[in-house]
Amino acid sequence: MRSVTTLCESEIEVVRDVVLNVPVAGSNAAVPIEVKDQFFGLKAVRLRSVSAFFATDQPSNDNNHTTNGNLAAAIVKMSKQVGPRLVLPMAGIRWFAGSREPATMDGALIYNADPRGSWAVRVSAKGLQSDGKTFDRAATVVQRLIIRFRVLAVPDPEIDGINWTLEDRV
Repeated sequence: MRSVTTLCESEIEVVRDVVLNVPVAGSNAAVPIEVKDQFFGLKAVRLRSVSAFFATDQPSNDNNHTTNGNLAAAIVKMSKQVGPRLVLPMAGIRWFAGSREPATMDGALIYNADPRGSWAVRVSAKGLQSDGKTFDRAATVVQRLIIRFRVLAVPDPEIDGINWTLEDRV
């Protein structure tokens, strides 16, 4: 029990984003991503949540179809791991603003899974949904999809200076 307590006391929460170029509307091709370097210097990395949102180079406008629209994607972990393969259907992915929360998946489905490895992201080919209608994503300025991984991890004490170590905690 002391070992488990010591491990829990040294854990930190880390949030890392992976930015993807959004495929052209009408394309249903999977975009591969490798999640590895994002968690350099950390041990015992395990998921708490996965979120997704898209970015545009356009300023926010409450009446704008792009910033009010949403799209869907499937995020799949391709790497072999212990336990079931992670397949995360994400609906309602929207443009991110301070007043909006990103589409998020958390809970027992993903808790304690290791996020490191190969993933594939497939964005819906149907384009954005806005005001109950589908419109062409190619005609919009949606350019990037951001996948956000929130994890618990333990800083690797052998890699000095990257994260807090047990000695740094008060």
